[in-house]
Amino acid sequence: MLRAWHTGLGRGWPFLPQEESLFRCQLPDPAAGYRWRRSDVTTLMVALREGTHPWQLSAFLPGWDRVAAAAVYDYVQARLDHAADMWYRFVQDPCTATLTAVVHDTEPVLPVPVAALTDTVARPHAGVSLADAAAQAAARVAAAADRVDQLETQMGHAAVYDRVSAAFYGAWLYHPRQPCAYSEPYFLPQRLAHLTPTRLARILGETQLGQHRRAHV
Repeated sequence: MLRAWHTGLGRGWPFLPQEESLFRCQLPDPAAGYRWRRSDVTTLMVALREGTHPWQLSAFLPGWDRVAAAAVYDYVQARLDHAADMWYRFVQDPCTATLTAVVHDTEPVLPVPVAALTDTVARPHAGVSLADAAAQAAARVAAAADRVDQLETQMGHAAVYDRVSAAFYGAWLYHPRQPCAYSEPYFLPQRLAHLTPTRLARILGETQLGQHRRAHV
């Protein structure tokens, strides 16, 4: 069941973790510093969100740059891995110094929790300690991750026998115009298919959607 924003190339719901890993394995490894364009990012993200395989992209887009797609994937995934490492570093040591050290790297993927924690430091008179605020934020991040895991598991099961149900679960996970599990403010994305356009734009250093760094034009 395709939604209005789907291209129709893929199955119509996001890749699961193993499927995304296989997608990346089917791409060639890029040379260091391989240059990519914003259009390469868009093509890759649409494919991951719609469950489109590399061979399908190549058939529909003969000029599709598979090496650029791999370079984008590796760059963004490295940023996600680092952001997650920094977040858990703070959770394990919730002090002002640690928050200051990790805020730059975690803010793109968890802007709401980071803003709330920063506000806690700025307003100590509010009666909530940074350690308590960190524990509450960590609990909400864990709950959001559990919700995504449940939906992805249900989507995977449904895909075996009911494509319509799988597409519905996919829309609950990602929807560009409605609240969804991937856009939950306390959800910490672990892989590219988890990224909403807003989080992706922050990771790429874009001040707003539609703008991008000159190096990758």
